[in-house]
Amino acid sequence: MKKYFIITLCLIFTTHAFSQGLINNGANIVITNSTYLYIDNGGYVNNPNGEIENDGTIKLTGDWINNDAAGGVFTNTNSSGEVEFIGNSLQEIGGSTVFENLTVNNTGGGVYISDNNRITYNLTLNAGDFDLRDYDIYLSPTYGQVLNEAGSRRIKSTDGVNDGQGTGEIYTYKDNPSGNVANLGLTIVDQIPGSNLRIVRGHRVQQGTGSFTSNSSVFRYYRIETPGSSAYPTKRVRWETIWTDELNGHNSNELIMYQWTQENSTGNQFWSPLPDNNSGQSVPIQRSLRGGTIIDYVFITLGSETNPLPVELIDFTPYCNESSIKLIWHTSSENAADYFSLYRSYDAINFTFVASIPAAGYSNQELKYEYEDKPSHTPVYYKLTQTDYDGKTRELDIKSISCSNYSSEAFDFEILGNNNSTLSIKLKGKLGNEYELKIYDDLGRILYTKELIQNEAQERKMLNINLISAVYLVSLTNKSSGEVKTKKIIIAK
Repeated sequence: MKKYFIITLCLIFTTHAFSQGLINNGANIVITNSTYLYIDNGGYVNNPNGEIENDGTIKLTGDWINNDAAGGVFTNTNSSGEVEFIGNSLQEIGGSTVFENLTVNNTGGGVYISDNNRITYNLTLNAGDFDLRDYDIYLSPTYGQVLNEAGSRRIKSTDGVNDGQGTGEIYTYKDNPSGNVANLGLTIVDQIPGSNLRIVRGHRVQQGTGSFTSNSSVFRYYRIETPGSSAYPTKRVRWETIWTDELNGHNSNELIMYQWTQENSTGNQFWSPLPDNNSGQSVPIQRSLRGGTIIDYVFITLGSETNPLPVELIDFTPYCNESSIKLIWHTSSENAADYFSLYRSYDAINFTFVASIPAAGYSNQELKYEYEDKPSHTPVYYKLTQTDYDGKTRELDIKSISCSNYSSEAFDFEILGNNNSTLSIKLKGKLGNEYELKIYDDLGRILYTKELIQNEAQERKMLNINLISAVYLVSLTNKSSGEVKTKKIIIAK
């Protein structure tokens, strides 16, 4: 015969306290309206067949452990029954329980779960964090919602120590969802059609793809499952809040929304930034979701706009040829990469555009690119940039090269003196060498050109120039070998 332990506190006491914890070995506990059961210096253990009919409040300072495999504890559930965690050290919810209302009011470490649980009505956060770790909370579709969350009392997922490392999620279901469903913090601005769609909030950090791998998301993401690929490309969502402790090192003013997407049915999946969106801690973003994907769910997070690169560059190397420089670069992955741009400089400060080279767009395999350039002299500097489909351009690398090792005949020149009208140089090289001398301004423009022939092993040449006071580069090219020597001069009146 089943035993019943009945506490009708409204008839006898305004409160009833258990100072060493409470173990229910199969009894039925009744807590009437407007009363509470206070379990001090311990927790509650519910063994198989234990039941609670709760119309009041259960307050406990210890852990809540349900050993009933069926998950049942509460009977005659309604909106008035509440379990409140009031400890001053970390409290555990162990075993699976269907709570009516669950309140976290812990002043010393919060509450964590070690099994999947369900909440029929409210999850209220008054003090302390609610740590999902690797388990889920199911909010009942009709009434379940999150209340009173703030930066100092938030939902999170840890591995027991580190934030953003747990896989636990909190979720609910909704027909034709719109608005801030269950107060989870994501507003569906445009209603998404569909029956029993699953709205999920998680807190595991998301790792970028390609060069995004050096970047990571904030400690929160959302999924909407499964509206169908044709149901959401024109819909808008708004991220309502992001707490400071969730930023994962990001600047809140630089956050943008990223969507997990796929370019085609055989392509790779990757995080793609949604165009022209930004968000601060309290400034929502509201943009259309990316279309043209075969993924039949919405999966979004926030990350930095300035840190990640859509192209993972393996190397960028210039090589000397006899009369040109070949530039070769490799990428290991590309994400929405439109084209590369090459720029040339002779001082590493002022660069001029050389060429634009189309990128692959999307790739997860190593790709090779090359371009052949004919600079007027070396040393020369090359800058490689990449522009994505959204029009954002990022600098990838800068490399320099000097091709003196390709000289067929040793030669050099020395500047003996200069002013704004004359330039005196000494040639050092093989008799009969033919040279081309050029003078460049700081923008790389050719201001003076002269053909020279070496008639002596060390021969002085006086050149008539007409230049204003400034800094210039003088290059001398061995026409037979292509070797280039470069000197800097300062002309002053």
